[in-house]
Amino acid sequence: MRIAFLSRISRAFNGDTVVREPLGGTQSALVYLARELQALGHEVHVFCNCKEQAGVFAGVTYHNLPELARFARQNPLDFFISCADESALKLGIPSKYSLWWSHNDYCFLWDEMPDLRAKTSEILATKADKLVAVSRWHAQKLSDVLNIPLEHFFITGNAVNAAYFELDPESGPQPATPPRLLYTSVPDRGLDLLLELFPQIQAQVPEVELHLYSSFTVWGKSAEFNAAQAGPLYEKARALPGVFLHDPLPHPQLAQALLQGSLMTYPNHAAEPMDLTGFWAETSCIAAIEAQAAGLPVITSARGALPETVLQGQTGILIEGEPFSEAYREAFVGAVVELLKDRGKRQALGQAARERILTEYTWQQRALEWHQFLTEFSSSRMAESPLKTPFVTPEISVIIPTYNRARNLKNCLESLTWQSFKAFEVIICDDGSSDNTREVAESYKDRLNLSYRWQADLGFRAAEARNLGMRRARGKLVVFLDSDLVVPDSFLATHWQAHQQHKNVAINSYVMRMLEPLDDDLGLPPQEFIPKHRDNLKPDNRDRYSLFERQEPVEETYYLDSNALSIWREDLEKVGNFDEGFIGWGHEDTELGYRIAQYGMKMLFIKAGTEAYHQHHAFSEAKEEERAVNWKRLTQKHGITKWYHPLWELPIEGAVQIALSGEGPPMPLSIPVWSDAGWILKPGQNVPLAGLHYLLRVENGILNAIEPFWSQA
Repeated sequence: MRIAFLSRISRAFNGDTVVREPLGGTQSALVYLARELQALGHEVHVFCNCKEQAGVFAGVTYHNLPELARFARQNPLDFFISCADESALKLGIPSKYSLWWSHNDYCFLWDEMPDLRAKTSEILATKADKLVAVSRWHAQKLSDVLNIPLEHFFITGNAVNAAYFELDPESGPQPATPPRLLYTSVPDRGLDLLLELFPQIQAQVPEVELHLYSSFTVWGKSAEFNAAQAGPLYEKARALPGVFLHDPLPHPQLAQALLQGSLMTYPNHAAEPMDLTGFWAETSCIAAIEAQAAGLPVITSARGALPETVLQGQTGILIEGEPFSEAYREAFVGAVVELLKDRGKRQALGQAARERILTEYTWQQRALEWHQFLTEFSSSRMAESPLKTPFVTPEISVIIPTYNRARNLKNCLESLTWQSFKAFEVIICDDGSSDNTREVAESYKDRLNLSYRWQADLGFRAAEARNLGMRRARGKLVVFLDSDLVVPDSFLATHWQAHQQHKNVAINSYVMRMLEPLDDDLGLPPQEFIPKHRDNLKPDNRDRYSLFERQEPVEETYYLDSNALSIWREDLEKVGNFDEGFIGWGHEDTELGYRIAQYGMKMLFIKAGTEAYHQHHAFSEAKEEERAVNWKRLTQKHGITKWYHPLWELPIEGAVQIALSGEGPPMPLSIPVWSDAGWILKPGQNVPLAGLHYLLRVENGILNAIEPFWSQA
């Protein structure tokens, strides 16, 4: 049979990469399986990003991606197999049969993104003749999520190259002394928890060592990406006695490192997906298979397919429960310490693990399963999609950061259900709420194309929360909306239309803020609420609102406010998203305004069709102190030497004297003079138009008051 594999969502590799460089599990599996299928008499071709290293390796021909279509037209294919790439099934590659083979759990579709879930289900059901899963758990999960019957799946696991794990027949396994714990997965699947637990293990077994072979570079990620994602973990590892951080190894050398180990310690937990692949749970875990092939018992979590890969009490220990719970931590540490102290039990588990893997989990064995599957093949392709959704593919991503404002969030989400513009998704980014925020969010999943993301409560991290939403956004346009806003039904449509008319802009819309708490009529549409309660409302940012009278984009981008902001996702990614160094209240949006100006962007302020109201809530007592710290960060970052009010440039007319106390940014000797100065610093604190002299009272970088005074001269 002539078989073509396509792997276009991956790093560059070819059939020789596995012996020269560290390589991730999905690409490694493809290399080994292709090699063994070729050995069984099939003609196998792999189309991938091999660049100048295309060629024939172990009989398998590796081609660059653009060659696939022409090759398939000139060389009829029996099987076209797309690796974790459902969209490739729509390419129309001529082949007798088309298969989809994935190692990913697609967790981003489990309980959110209903439009994408339905589209994925349609493609896999109607464009693929079979789906290939790597465990029973994997097949069942995808079947449940995508509403695709199990009869549409072929289940075949991952494996190892047995030759790498051969032992000296006389000496047998030779574990190093002192005993070694090993971690060989990517950093964010449990390394953080292991580094927390290792000192507790070491306290009971002082001689034990922990050896780490962990990096995102095995996926083809850059060293810079790896440092940004895992740098703090590496620094923590280097600071711990008894911990050794190694570069990732090619498979032959990794096997030798594993053969010197004592245990594989893998407190696997639900890592946050970095892209639209996901890994809430292991679908097979090649790292655990490799460790067992080397005779290492595996101590890991009873999650996903790990109970299939590791047999409880026979080849390792599976820890039940939430990995970050105290019960889990105690059980994990206890299991590791017990096996370190009980050499006989450890060796018995390791021997059983090795025998099972080298009997049932070799690539030769897997290739035989594939050979029988392909030889006896029958299609289960469907005529129509098994899953429908009322939601369309989003053009706009509405990102809502929130913290402990469940009631306000409910009113905000309700107002989004009114929108005349329907092609949008909602991403709620919870900054560690302890109230019922999650329950409120999930109650709208039937009415909104909604996903919920959560991050730990480590302080007020609005910038990081918004960036969390950006990582999940799919719309071309991003709208940032504070969770305490109620918007009119024309809100999204007006923002979308404004961006069609004006290019290279960020857009803010009009918000009225409640001065006092009010329960009556909360949740009413703004066009009804604002006229009825105007005495309890004021413009959200005072004199900034004069900009709404200007019909064209303006250069004063530092007026940017993130509470009702829209910007093309591509533009925001280009300028670097929000600066996550801003912790606490204030100025992460002001700072973004400075940066977008550096890229030649302007601000547009719109009112008609967007007027919203801001529900009342209490402010943190630390708000002003946090704002002072963030203002100092902003001025130092951008080298601002002329005085600005923490939200906008001061329009001062006449002479100025500054009363400075506390710590703050350096004050200039002169301040720009703007004519026709007249504005309000705080509610009820008017500044006269024609005063010749002003006293500015500044404390810790925050302008607290402006007082007119008269010079003795």
